[in-house]
Amino acid sequence: VRNTWASKRASGREQVTALVEALEARFPGLRLDLYPTGKDGWGSQIMELSAIVVPKGQREQGIGTKVMREIVEAADAHGWTLALTPSSDFGGSKSRLVSFYRGFGFVPNHGRSKDYTTRATMMRSVPMAKRVASRWLDRKR
Repeated sequence: VRNTWASKRASGREQVTALVEALEARFPGLRLDLYPTGKDGWGSQIMELSAIVVPKGQREQGIGTKVMREIVEAADAHGWTLALTPSSDFGGSKSRLVSFYRGFGFVPNHGRSKDYTTRATMMRSVPMAKRVASRWLDRKR
């Protein structure tokens, strides 16, 4: 998967399309809606994840985690900001999804740090993710 989307010369749309196609080919039945929506307040490309649907018979096997790792790796490599809004629309628990995404460095998009360039309720930028991970590791020590 990495070689497919790794090209720095391709546009953000081309890179994310290649990533989605590679992940859907690697995990048959997976439905992934990830697309560029604009720039955040710092000029980074925002990639919005509107759906990650693992087929019912394949859930609880770590597929969602593997897919998110690949998406986060691509975002870090290309400097993308990831945005999403956890929802129970596809069978998952919203509170469980919020916890799941926090584990990947997503933080709520509200309050003083709200980015008004998106309606998404959670965001993850490379610098933001590093700060969140650092605080989490400090608490674990």
